Amino acid sequence: MTRNARMALLGAALMVAVLAFALFELGGDDEEPRPAATATSTRPQTAPRPQPPPLPVVELRDGEPEGGVRALEFESGERARFAVASNRREELHLHGYDLTRTVPAGGRALFSFRADAQGAYELESHDTGEQIATVKVVP
Repeated sequence: MTRNARMALLGAALMVAVLAFALFELGGDDEEPRPAATATSTRPQTAPRPQPPPLPVVELRDGEPEGGVRALEFESGERARFAVASNRREELHLHGYDLTRTVPAGGRALFSFRADAQGAYELESHDTGEQIATVKVVP
């Protein structure tokens, strides 16, 4: 067999293979077309994550809590999270947990800790000595 004959035979075999693959993938006229694959169809469906409760914010105006001393309550063992916002710089201290945060003027400070010590604790301003909130950790 000559070189040209072999090349022609190889080309014909390649065309037959491509044609067979195309017919196999597309299916015949009697089949319904397959939907196109999308990125979401290959991912397993998962339930949406529950949203955390809204973050309580204690608002300070000129060193005093707006609306009076706030009562914040958390369950023992959970992550306690709250923020303090102030129109002026304040240094805050949470007794019992011995946490100190500085609120910048016009900003917020975040308190986030494992509520593992049950009781009622005072959150105060070191600048004014005023009680801002009572943080309760209940069973």
